[in-house]
Formats: sequence, C-alpha cells, structure tokens
Amino acid sequence: MQCSNLHKNILGGAGRGRSNCMLHCTIITGILHCNIHRYPKGNHSMATQKTTSEKSFADIEKTFEPMRALNQLALDNAAKLMEMNLDVAKRYSNMMLSSAREMIELKDPAALQAFVAKQPEAIKSFTDVARADAEAAVKLGMTYFEQAGKLVSESAKKAA
Repeated sequence: MQCSNLHKNILGGAGRGRSNCMLHCTIITGILHCNIHRYPKGNHSMATQKTTSEKSFADIEKTFEPMRALNQLALDNAAKLMEMNLDVAKRYSNMMLSSAREMIELKDPAALQAFVAKQPEAIKSFTDVARADAEAAVKLGMTYFEQAGKLVSESAKKAA
C-alpha cells in the first residue's frame, strides 16, 4: 500500500517513498494509532479517538468515584485520629513529667506526705482525661461510619 498525500506531507513532501511512511506508521503506532492505513477512507480521525478516550476515561472515573470518595473519607479520618493520638500522647507525657518533677523536688517527709496525698486527685484527673479522650475517639469512629454509610448508600442508589 502506498502512502497517502497526508503521510507524504507529514514526512516533508512527496518523493520520500514507502520506507519512510512505514517508519512513520511504526513510530506513530507506538504512541498513537495510525488510522490512515487501518481505515483508508479516513472515517476515523484522531479527534474521534480523543473523544472516545475521553469518554472511556470519564466512564472509568465515574465507576471509581464512589471508591475515591470513600478513600478520601478514610484518609481524612486517619489524619484526625493521628492528630488526636499525638495530642493525647503530648498531654499524658506532660502529666507524667510534671509528676516526676514534683517527685524530684521532694526534700523532707512532709513534702513526701503532701505529694502522696495529692495522688488520688491526680489519678482522678488522669482517668477523667482518659475517659474524655476515649469518648472523642468513639465519636470520631461513629462519625466516620455514618459518613461512609451515606457514601455507600448514595453510590448504590446511583448504580441502581
């Protein structure tokens, strides 16, 4: 099959011959499909391929959109949970270090007795903080599952 005028013009004018055309088609086949030899009448252009590719990509994007939204929700929730864990660790570390500093400064039996007398209050404070942190973590988990449930039900409605 001889090259069309379009191929000759792309390759730099007529007279280049069949070998350059085949080289051109081979190179194009690696990047884009050369439709001139497949469809000699020129029914399918690159614009048609582009439209088909865009439609295929849009279909794929539409298919995976619910999963993408669910993954985004999971990542956001994980980030909030990590931030909460860092805050909790910092707060507990500060409580422990504060108590350790008080112990280091004990100089006599009266100071030791006062320190020991404050321990039930310190333990109550610690348990209150721990309970509040646990409630916040549970609330975060419940919010995540509610939002995930909404996303799944919306996606099921769209699919139906």
